[in-house]
Amino acid sequence: VEASADGTMTMAAPFSLPIAPAPRIADDSTPYWYVDVEFAEGQMPRGRSLSPSALVAGSRADETVARSSQDGITVQTQSMGLVLSGAFVSGAMPRPVLRELGVRDWVEAMARRAGLTTRLSTPGQHAQLVAARLGSRSALLDLVSGPFREALAAFALVPTAADREKIRSAPDDGTDRIVVVDDRPFATFARLECLTGVTASDFSARETLDELCRVRRARRGLILQCVECGRPSFLGVDDLRQLYDCPRCGASNDLVQPRWRQPDGEPSWYYDLHGSFRELISTGGVVPLLAAASLRAGTRTYADCPELEFVDDAGTTVAEIDLVAHANREVVIAEAKTSTGLGRNAVARGAAATKLARIAVALRADAVLLASSEDKPWPPATVGVLEGALKAEAGELPAPEVRTVVGL
Repeated sequence: VEASADGTMTMAAPFSLPIAPAPRIADDSTPYWYVDVEFAEGQMPRGRSLSPSALVAGSRADETVARSSQDGITVQTQSMGLVLSGAFVSGAMPRPVLRELGVRDWVEAMARRAGLTTRLSTPGQHAQLVAARLGSRSALLDLVSGPFREALAAFALVPTAADREKIRSAPDDGTDRIVVVDDRPFATFARLECLTGVTASDFSARETLDELCRVRRARRGLILQCVECGRPSFLGVDDLRQLYDCPRCGASNDLVQPRWRQPDGEPSWYYDLHGSFRELISTGGVVPLLAAASLRAGTRTYADCPELEFVDDAGTTVAEIDLVAHANREVVIAEAKTSTGLGRNAVARGAAATKLARIAVALRADAVLLASSEDKPWPPATVGVLEGALKAEAGELPAPEVRTVVGL
């Protein structure tokens, strides 16, 4: 098979379906049976009325009848294409090119059945970009939920003067520092290592930070003050030289002690985080990742996709879903927030619940997870509003279960 970055696996070539031995035929009709095909390490949720066209690839896909079943992909061995009179049984069978969808492609296929399409939201794009650099989405979940979590939080954009003063007033010895330049914090390794608060032998802040630099999600450099404009700037190691140009005004500066000011000896390395990573951390985009890590913990099988926008035919965003996960053969969608609430008032809560319910039912979800980084429990009234919206949207179908988690 050929596997895409999103986890979809497609057979590299058509294959012949097995022929049943000596099929007994009561009349002159063409016999047919069913074959179940299972892909190893598949991510696709089973059943849920997935469109047959999503399961078959190739130019002759319309000849194959296939459906997603509890045992994999079920294929009918009767070809829907041209079958010549008198053909052998093998000649009356299709030669399908099947595909097992990854979670992202599966969501898109299910959304189309509901008259919608999907696209990555801005946080979803940032998360996908960082995950690609780290090697996998699993590596991203490990990073943001592991011991380096508090160190990453140090790079969040600082919006207020009070926050800047809090950082400046923190005690340091000239090397254990965080410096804010244009609302962007830059930290020394000593400070980042201190923030992890971990001394276990199986974790190394040094190795983690070096790996981030290697995959270009972080970079080391110096914070230097210009001799002409007097403003500090971060210069990465790729831009450093004895006579360097100020990023602000373009003035030439000598790399000498007055430019880094502290300490009196050699300068300390500072670290910068990639813009996409900073944005993800600063805007709450990390909370869906924490929800994913929490959901993944203790599961036998797990796969998910980044935050998505569901769009109608007019191009209008119908809903934003923070997380769609396939965990232990259950489809779970999540609303992940820094607070425990769906809106400021009853109208906003009702509108948010209706949007969640529409997508949950369209995806035949088993559960809707309300997740928050706040320790306060989700209000029963909020949970009740969502349960009501799910029952109303599901109609005669089973309504997805509402689950909650806090303190991410």
